[in-house]
Amino acid sequence: MVKILLILSFIYLNFSNILMSTNLALPCAGCHGPNGSSPGKTIPSIKNLDKKYFIRAFKEYKNGTRNHYVMKIIANGYSEKEIKMLADYYESKGGVVYRYGKPFKQVYEKCLKFLNYINPTIVTEKILVVGDSLETDILGANNFKLSSLLITNGIHKNELHFHSNDRLSVDSLNKICIKFSAFPKYVIKDFIF
Repeated sequence: MVKILLILSFIYLNFSNILMSTNLALPCAGCHGPNGSSPGKTIPSIKNLDKKYFIRAFKEYKNGTRNHYVMKIIANGYSEKEIKMLADYYESKGGVVYRYGKPFKQVYEKCLKFLNYINPTIVTEKILVVGDSLETDILGANNFKLSSLLITNGIHKNELHFHSNDRLSVDSLNKICIKFSAFPKYVIKDFIF
């Protein structure tokens, strides 16, 4: 009798986890599509995302280091355990994941091809990637061996710990660059033109 109860308990726990994960994913379906496959190109698919990436991104929306009004509201409604369950759920959906955009090499190749079409004399040494994200803009530039300029008053503003005199903390900049393994050649507070 004990063996049967243990087996039934195990089946019940697994079934309840599956149901809970499915329910946790309901708010995601409105934008990211059923099962995490986005219907369009403007909203990324979350199906089969790397679990560690999913959890890190979700936490960054929650703590405000990633800026997106709707995602911050949604992320604030999830506990650590629920975020991990959600990551497991979308990772388990399977399929092939195509990553396109910064920091991936293909987007830089396409941009360079376009620039060479406009001006065949352009060389990579004369290109400067400008952005406010170490994880995408600066890392992508590093991966493609391009110079980069980090705008510090962007998405990393809260992590860079500006002093009361509005100066950038070099220690904070070094720590966050190491965290993302992304290193800009230049840094500027604001990009105004």
